Amino acid sequence: MAMKKLMVCGDSFAAPSQELPGTAHGELLAKKLGWDVEILARQGCSNGGIRVQIDEVIRQRPAFAIIAPTFHDRMEIPAKAAPYDW
Repeated sequence: MAMKKLMVCGDSFAAPSQELPGTAHGELLAKKLGWDVEILARQGCSNGGIRVQIDEVIRQRPAFAIIAPTFHDRMEIPAKAAPYDW
């Protein structure tokens, strides 16, 4: 029997910490439940980016998903629009 899976979408509040691995709420919940976890959340992610994460949740169909939206005013800025001369 396959182990149940938890998926987490969101921004930095839902993303795992590199300094403190295993302490994100999704990691802790999955450990408590005995489930696998896949965290799609990333630092600085906009709601548009979180929507793309949700597409992956829909594709994979886990047992449960946590969707943590970011602030309404966070927006994406195309890399070419940044005022830097890389």
